[in-house]
Amino acid sequence: MFQFYDIPDKLGITYQSIFAQWLPNSEYDPGERPCLEFCMNDPSTDPDGKCKVDLYIR
Repeated sequence: MFQFYDIPDKLGITYQSIFAQWLPNSEYDPGERPCLEFCMNDPSTDPDGKCKVDLYIR
């Protein structure tokens, strides 16, 4: 699980980093199931306009 807390526009960059850098250099292999993404807050109510997302790479 990855925890993301930043502006929503940077979420795509986080996914790119996970699949292009972290996953190939880890001991894990990607599964066939889709990733899960849980939004843990509402960016419109966050003081900094950031979203908090838990990313589960399966």
